[in-house]
Amino acid sequence: MIDTNPEPDSLTSVHADHGDAMSNFNAVQWHTPDAHQIEMLIDHDCWSAAITEHVKAHFCQMLDRALAAHDMKDCAINLLLCSDVKIQQLNYDHRSIDKATNVLSFPAADADDIPFDKGAITNDDNNMLPSQELGDIAIAHGICAREAEESGISITDHITHLFGHGVLHLLGYGHEQDAEADEMEALEISLLDALGIANPYVDKTGVDKAKVAGAPSIMSKTEPAS
Repeated sequence: MIDTNPEPDSLTSVHADHGDAMSNFNAVQWHTPDAHQIEMLIDHDCWSAAITEHVKAHFCQMLDRALAAHDMKDCAINLLLCSDVKIQQLNYDHRSIDKATNVLSFPAADADDIPFDKGAITNDDNNMLPSQELGDIAIAHGICAREAEESGISITDHITHLFGHGVLHLLGYGHEQDAEADEMEALEISLLDALGIANPYVDKTGVDKAKVAGAPSIMSKTEPAS
């Protein structure tokens, strides 16, 4: 999983956050209805138990639906729910980008190596292999809260969207080109709709925020890592 407390000499002085130690994090493991796993570290100084418990069902359903769409079984992801300071530190340490962002994704495999037929793989005893690690996702509380407030949506709906966005990055999706961005956006909308969450790319008047010239999208600050 992402090292939440990397060596200080790998960071600039502004990132040497000695107060953000591992003691701030709680370890949690969720098992989805389809038997996938979400291994989490939660910074209890900024992520309340009420928020994490409220999104538990949505996160599990989101992961199940995304993986079922690719015929993947017995998978596991690592999830870090952290502060803005921590995600800025991770962004700098892993990507040399000196700013906080809402979500970071670190796929465990290249897109060409994702085992979409994982369900067909067995070991010598004809039992399923251990869970396939898909990678790491980190989500920052402060930025998510501000973006949700600015967009007039609940923070739980917004972080569910960001979680799904991160999962799709772990599966090899991207948004560098218009065509792939449209494909990823459409899948996100479909996954969210199944959970009863409104299209995050359309405002209350029905205008696609991503298509309005000069209008920032909720996801415009996202810096998915690979």
